[in-house]
Amino acid sequence: MTRPVATWLTLALIGFGATLASSATVTYNWVVSYKFIKPDCVEKVSPVVNGAYPGPTIDVTEGDTVVVVVTNALPTENTILHWHGIEQKGTPYSDGTAETQCPIGPGQNYTYSFTVDRPGTYWWHSHDGLQKGSLYGALIVRSKEPEPFSVDGEHIMLLNDWWHASQIDQIAGLLSIPFRWVGNPQSLLINGKGIFSNCNVDPTCNSSSTDCGYSVFQVESGKVYRIRAIGSGSLVMMNLRIQNHVLTVVETDGDYIVPKTFPSADINNGESYSFLVKADQPIGNYWIRTSIAYRTNDGSAIGRAILRYVGAPAALPRKSISPGVDNLMQSMRRARRIKSTTERAVPRTSSRQFILLGTQNFYRGYLRWSVNNISNAAPDTPALLSNAFGTLAQDRSPIIEQLTPPTVFDYNLTLQAAGLSTEAERAYHLIKIDHGEVIEIVLQNTRALNGAAEYHPWHLHGHNFWVLAYERGTYDPMNPPKLNLKNPPFKNTVTLWPESYTVIRFKADNPGVWLMHCHILFHLAMGMEVVFLEAADQIPPPPPNTPVCGKILPRETCSNI
Repeated sequence: MTRPVATWLTLALIGFGATLASSATVTYNWVVSYKFIKPDCVEKVSPVVNGAYPGPTIDVTEGDTVVVVVTNALPTENTILHWHGIEQKGTPYSDGTAETQCPIGPGQNYTYSFTVDRPGTYWWHSHDGLQKGSLYGALIVRSKEPEPFSVDGEHIMLLNDWWHASQIDQIAGLLSIPFRWVGNPQSLLINGKGIFSNCNVDPTCNSSSTDCGYSVFQVESGKVYRIRAIGSGSLVMMNLRIQNHVLTVVETDGDYIVPKTFPSADINNGESYSFLVKADQPIGNYWIRTSIAYRTNDGSAIGRAILRYVGAPAALPRKSISPGVDNLMQSMRRARRIKSTTERAVPRTSSRQFILLGTQNFYRGYLRWSVNNISNAAPDTPALLSNAFGTLAQDRSPIIEQLTPPTVFDYNLTLQAAGLSTEAERAYHLIKIDHGEVIEIVLQNTRALNGAAEYHPWHLHGHNFWVLAYERGTYDPMNPPKLNLKNPPFKNTVTLWPESYTVIRFKADNPGVWLMHCHILFHLAMGMEVVFLEAADQIPPPPPNTPVCGKILPRETCSNI
């Protein structure tokens, strides 16, 4: 995950003249298979790409075409890969979800092809079941133009949470009666490495394994480094700190940010940030630490890595690092201070407004997560294909479009306390939008059935959006909050804080079928998502030989559309 300084400097110098260079096609051949791995010193079988955990880094330049040929060597599981933060303009069939393609079955392959047109820090991951827990990696898009800051080198930090239970055991528990929650992670990993906190009492834990331990990030005294931090976790928001160093945020989700310096940073699942870190301390070893933010936990799951100065011994840091502090109001204030360096022409008004309320519900005895009381049920056929073949109406899942909560109540209460039914509907939550519309979405939070106030990282496929407001309490359309229409950050993933709401806005300029969902993997598996069918009559036809499934008969190939 380290990009050597010499290599980075060479590429940076080339980048100053890259605007005249032609774009390239970069091809990767990946095989998804099972492997015994022990990233926190406890062994577990997990799906990986090309035998590596975390998976390969895609490192390309804006304007390049990326081709990834994925072969599924898992004997009993399907797989799908998603390119998180890539808008897929003109290539919706490469987004990599159950809405845009048939799953890649055992022994099958699928070719993704897309253009990266926006520099930034992105990532890729599986979008099938709970495979994202181990199937993920960085996707770096380098700018052809000089960036608004200068550095001497960079490092990638993939921040993940890790369980010892298998992904199959976890999803079986989530979708069973009685419900079995996955619990907090056993470990937090940085670039796929850590040490289980109870290793000394667990006979299955082998702390001498070279597969686990602490990732090391080397720096040279006096130099400035870009840290590309990616929230690749499945459940927990993480607070990132580097001992005796501060973090200056300069980019998030591909958007350059007015530099702001913080002692630590909250990074939610699906988000990416670039921080500038100056190696301005005495030569030595310093802890890099991640901790669980805003979830009840016993503090045992802590991520650790080492910032090592050139000339320092290969040893652990001598001093301990203090834990991060949960302070919701401070975190929200910091989030509001994130401003784009670009003053975009944000539409002053929206064509339509959707209020999306996330709730925890039951459906026929199963615990679910829902949006506007609908727990999403995936259709038989990927909607992008059924739109092309005209089979969407034949799907056995009922289709419901619910643009606002069916009942307005005090969202600081649970459904039970508000006197409402806890039963949700289960349907395909499909929302149709027209090309050119400006869509405003109010993401509204409420309490879970047990009274817990949770956060939700919301991710939109196919688009970036302007983050206009973070506010506490219940959204009141008769008294809306003040919106930042001058320089809001332009992101693909945003945090909905506990007991709060978030306002975003995007322009429908990318025909396709696009998911919007909570990026807590377990909430997504339990139905917390909606689907946008955008400009259905302008969606390009599937590429030739695209696999078909569901209600589409095999003889109806994509070659004859």
